[in-house]
Amino acid sequence: SLEERGLFTQFISPDSGRLRPGVITLGARVDSVYEYFLKLWVLNNGMDVEARRLYEKSIRLILEELTLQSNASKMTFIAEKNGHTLLGKMDHLVCFMPGLL
Repeated sequence: SLEERGLFTQFISPDSGRLRPGVITLGARVDSVYEYFLKLWVLNNGMDVEARRLYEKSIRLILEELTLQSNASKMTFIAEKNGHTLLGKMDHLVCFMPGLL
């Protein structure tokens, strides 16, 4: 499943409590989950090993699977993904990402 992999979609099923299939994004409705993995680890003085594991796993997958370079400017950005297709857009809320690295 997506959450076992470390990437998250925007919606959770109220029936199953599992993520609904959809666009993987670091934007709206999802941005905080990635931030809180690191925050929980720091706020717990490095003792929350699960938060640290989720942070490291998510960052690795973001860099491996969602990082693109624009054709025109050659600037690197974090794209969204729908299934196996990378979408050539970055939500404005992804601006937090450099601080998370």
